[in-house]
Amino acid sequence: MKNWLGIHLESNQPDSATPVSWVLYGGERLLAHGCDALGEVRNAGGPDAEKAEVHVFVPGTAVMLTEVNIPSRDAAHLRKALPFMIEEQLAGDLRQEYVVQVQGVVQRRPEGLANPEMPTGEVEVQVQGLSLLNAARTPVFYVNEDDEVEEALRLRYVAATRAGAAIFITQRGKQNSYNPWCHFEPFLDEGCDLPDPGPRVPPATHRVPLAPQEAEEAQAQVRLRLDRVRRPGYDARPLKEYALSPGGDALWGGVTAGEEGVAEAAPHALPASPPPAGEHGVEWGEVMHLLLRAAMVEPGADLERLAAAALAEVGLQPSLAPQAAALARSVSASDIWGRAIGSDMRLVEVPLQALWNEGVPVPTILRGVIDLIFREDGGWVLVDYKTDRLDEGGAGEAARGYAPQVRLYAEAWEKCTGEAVKEAFLYFTATATLVRAGAW
Repeated sequence: MKNWLGIHLESNQPDSATPVSWVLYGGERLLAHGCDALGEVRNAGGPDAEKAEVHVFVPGTAVMLTEVNIPSRDAAHLRKALPFMIEEQLAGDLRQEYVVQVQGVVQRRPEGLANPEMPTGEVEVQVQGLSLLNAARTPVFYVNEDDEVEEALRLRYVAATRAGAAIFITQRGKQNSYNPWCHFEPFLDEGCDLPDPGPRVPPATHRVPLAPQEAEEAQAQVRLRLDRVRRPGYDARPLKEYALSPGGDALWGGVTAGEEGVAEAAPHALPASPPPAGEHGVEWGEVMHLLLRAAMVEPGADLERLAAAALAEVGLQPSLAPQAAALARSVSASDIWGRAIGSDMRLVEVPLQALWNEGVPVPTILRGVIDLIFREDGGWVLVDYKTDRLDEGGAGEAARGYAPQVRLYAEAWEKCTGEAVKEAFLYFTATATLVRAGAW
């Protein structure tokens, strides 16, 4: 006998992942049963379920029986039209304001039935399932239609929908026909009139005598309060700009020439042409800092290729790439670089922010970037790269100008980490010269 597969649907809107109970019979003999996703039932039933006749059991509340009489002479045509006839009957009780969910297949409308006036007039939905999500009471009028609504009706509807427990209507004693709310008059209960509050008298005013001196003092107080409000409560500045501003050298005693300045000769010959100066000095410095960071983080990096790309990005000639790479290799061959490589912790291009209160009118957030800092026994060692072209005064003279910046870097680092900085250096890449900016 032919096998049949029975599936029990608990929902009238299942999908392929909906769990369902199922049984598989061969005649009157139970072959298999289980509970699986709807889309996996045939696979779960095995070969016996592949060609089995399917019987679906649904709750009675989800079924609506409709009897349709089909004349025998038109049976063939009417059987094709039957789904559409049932669809129209099902949708007959739906109103325009209802919220419904429709499942079906989108298909092109038959020839001659397209509606070019509608955005979706070329297609239609062959409904396979319909659910009423929310039924609504019929409104007084449809707010989405272009028909003009009588003003009285519109006002009553607005008042009824927006009012809470009560609505208060103000009537005019005379010429009430000009009152826009006069349309409510036939609906007002005479017994609910509110008592007339009577004529309203504005509160009395008294002149206050004011002497010229009092007016001047009041104006002075206003100016004082405005000045206090407009005065900034804090400031934010680049650390380098603040350190090198007039009076910045008072933050640090500077470096002394001779004994404290430690000059380090270039480990190998530097490029013959000097680095760019003038208006391109800032861009050259950006490129050199990028190369030195790459050399420390990734020792095997292709510095010339990186330099060519960086130079083009800042508007300099890529032909300067060999010179920039040679300068970076010169720094990486220095003793201070070797100390950093051998340290237990080293950091490059460290962004730094510190709150500063000394020598400033308001608390100031100083922001900067530490080029290189590494930790040895006894504390941290800070190195700041300088790409300047040195004047006749040499590295020692330039270091005196930059000393406040390095000092602020060191103090800010100590505040942020709680650990001491034991040494700070300035490294001038143009001459491969290392200058001690003081010892702590």
